[in-house]
Amino acid sequence: VAAADTQEFVVKEIVSHLGQPAKFKAMQFEVWWEGYPNDKENNTFLPWSELRNNEALHRYCLAQGKRFHQVIPYRFRPKKKT
Repeated sequence: VAAADTQEFVVKEIVSHLGQPAKFKAMQFEVWWEGYPNDKENNTFLPWSELRNNEALHRYCLAQGKRFHQVIPYRFRPKKKT
């Protein structure tokens, strides 16, 4: 019986995006992977649907400004100050 290798890739940071926040479900995000150089050869573009629950995406969106907050699923959005 051969054991299958399971390789886990960890998102270090989101470095760029394609698309507009108003159509966030169609957006693509450039992922910098933990343990790899931050360059076009190693980075990968992934769709919002694969990253929506990822903390690195949430940090990236918060850093982009208020119009990107809608890209973060409701349960992960920062609480509004009252």
